[in-house]
Amino acid sequence: MYAPQPTWDLESLLPGGVDGPAFPERLDDLRSRIAALSTRSTALGDLDPADAAWSKVPLALIAVGVELGELGSLAHCTLSADTRSVSARRAAAAVDEVESAAQRAWVPNEQGLAAAPEARREAYVALHALQEAAPFLRQLARDARLQLERPLQELMVELDREALHGWGQLYDLVSGDLQATVELPGEAPRTVGISEATLLRSDPDEATRRAGFRAANAAWHGARDVCALALTHLTGARQTRYDRLGIDELEPSLVSNRVSRGLLEALWTAADTARPALKRYLARKATLLGKERLDWSDLYAPLPVPDQAPIRWEQAQGMVVESFGEVNPELGDFARHALAWRWVEAETRDGKRQGAFCTPFPVSEQSRVFLTWADTVDATLTLAHELGHAYHNVVLFEAPRARRFLTRALAETASTFAETVLRDAALRHAESDALRLFVLDQQLQVGVVFLMNIRARFEFERRLFALRREGQFDPDVLSEAIVACEKAAYGDVLGSYDPLFWASKLHFYISHFGFYNWPYTFGYLFSGAVYSRAMQEGPSFWPTYRELLRRTGYEDTAVIGREVLGEDLADPAFWQRAISPLLADVEQFLAATDRA
Repeated sequence: MYAPQPTWDLESLLPGGVDGPAFPERLDDLRSRIAALSTRSTALGDLDPADAAWSKVPLALIAVGVELGELGSLAHCTLSADTRSVSARRAAAAVDEVESAAQRAWVPNEQGLAAAPEARREAYVALHALQEAAPFLRQLARDARLQLERPLQELMVELDREALHGWGQLYDLVSGDLQATVELPGEAPRTVGISEATLLRSDPDEATRRAGFRAANAAWHGARDVCALALTHLTGARQTRYDRLGIDELEPSLVSNRVSRGLLEALWTAADTARPALKRYLARKATLLGKERLDWSDLYAPLPVPDQAPIRWEQAQGMVVESFGEVNPELGDFARHALAWRWVEAETRDGKRQGAFCTPFPVSEQSRVFLTWADTVDATLTLAHELGHAYHNVVLFEAPRARRFLTRALAETASTFAETVLRDAALRHAESDALRLFVLDQQLQVGVVFLMNIRARFEFERRLFALRREGQFDPDVLSEAIVACEKAAYGDVLGSYDPLFWASKLHFYISHFGFYNWPYTFGYLFSGAVYSRAMQEGPSFWPTYRELLRRTGYEDTAVIGREVLGEDLADPAFWQRAISPLLADVEQFLAATDRA
């Protein structure tokens, strides 16, 4: 028995949700406790391991952060499911206000740690009372070098709520209300939410794909001035801060992900070697679809399979649970539980935000998964991906709360692993050559996204910082810039590109962090290497896999690679080996379609 309907249950997490009496009561309690902790934090002197306050205040801040995360997830889920809800908007804004106060309370701790001599800091984190929090506190000290001097940093935290995050919220508001008018041949025009129009990208019919792409871009064209203004100030606020600190735009992303610059360079060096093979795949797919070159709207087009029925919600759930169970019974049982207890919101309707996500509820020790369902393989893979995140959360919930601080790069490990599990199961169980080719094409589509599309996003975001020095963003200039990045990533293999991708891609507008692009490429290749080990070693690898996931909550990325996998993640050879299965899939695809 799986989820009888594609809507999630938030009521069991907090009766009444954001509209019930418990939500404001809990938030008010946290507001008061954080205010008291802020006073105690401000009173801290120089770091002194013998001062009990230096142990008690950080641990108390971690505890209230966990409780605040629960309320924040509830507000985020409620608003994502209905972006027009006034009460959800108010709840999200209220949580943001309290989160800002919590961040401000941390500033004296962070800067006190960073300013202390290393010997004193190590004596401090070695205290028995701080044993579980030691990795987190060391990370705080590293993060502090990306902060302004204390008075300015405290002021910046408060201003971020009103300025930086406000622009991100404006984008969420605009995108949530966006409507697209789809005009299909032989049908009357119909108006749908932007998320529903986006789903047409994977329709088997080219005219439908093109109509969905045009409708979505027409809608984004109408919002492009607002999007450009939001992006102007998101980029400008970050750049002003980075200039003051004397760092470049990549440094905060590297530090927060516990990754070295050399590791990222090794990743891209290896990833770029796959592009010639992927271009051959795209060229062959164009031939199979009867085109000289694929258009941007064809990138998610499925190959035709005779008599292939749509994948209904009920069927998709079974596919995910069964494929997970083939790898490990624990993973299959988890997916069955999450679906049966309605952790997933997948209903197609107006007012939902775009995209998909999984968010943890750290007090309840549950997760919730968000997506918009379509009867496609793409949607089924998204379900598997997000449930992979949820399983990762389950493993982290077993750890102390101070060891659950997952980086965005490592967060993609279990999710992409789970997606690969489903694709490989579909390939093994394919009942015809046409269906096997269909699934193989789906695997290669993912490779294109992570090694070409993500590359374009990464280069575009870097280019934004150069463009911002020239003044406020012009929508036409942004369109020129994104197309140039798309062409650099894909080469001349496509017949058209997407000039409004910069407006439609939510990741560019996440105000709490930048560069939410390269972590996906990292996760894709890193999880691929982990998956290969899992397939080689079989059931005996599962404890190693769980240990790896557990350590993602506190350990440096390179240390995990070295101590758990025995690999040097700064060596391009590791990433090149991770790419090898994809290159083999390309050759298999080309061989299978050689007579096309």
